[in-house]
Amino acid sequence: MAAGVAPLRAFTRDFPATAGQVGAARRFLAGLLGDSPVAEDAALCLSELASNTVLHSESGRRGGHFTVRASLYPGRARVEVEDAGGPWAHAAGTGELHGRGLLPVVLPPGGQRGHGLAAVTGGSPG
Repeated sequence: MAAGVAPLRAFTRDFPATAGQVGAARRFLAGLLGDSPVAEDAALCLSELASNTVLHSESGRRGGHFTVRASLYPGRARVEVEDAGGPWAHAAGTGELHGRGLLPVVLPPGGQRGHGLAAVTGGSPG
């Protein structure tokens, strides 16, 4: 979204950082997006971000939570997941079954994980 462009709608919700809440976060987002053409991509990105939060961040420890923010624009959505952070020390090697979940979303510069990742779906992010 270009600087200064306000979203049509914006929503924020906290979820307990447990595996079952990843689906609850997807349902929350699906309810916001309805039949939007970006709904499927946004749900995929949210699922990956929230799953990584639960599995790999400090939020995944007992009692932790993650925050979902969704900003809706004409033909686009920005989905953010904020967690309690943690190390980003592993890159998937050839033949590994895990470690590629964040490929559909943009990682922050320098590969530093935590405290919020975002995905933009539909149109141009600029």
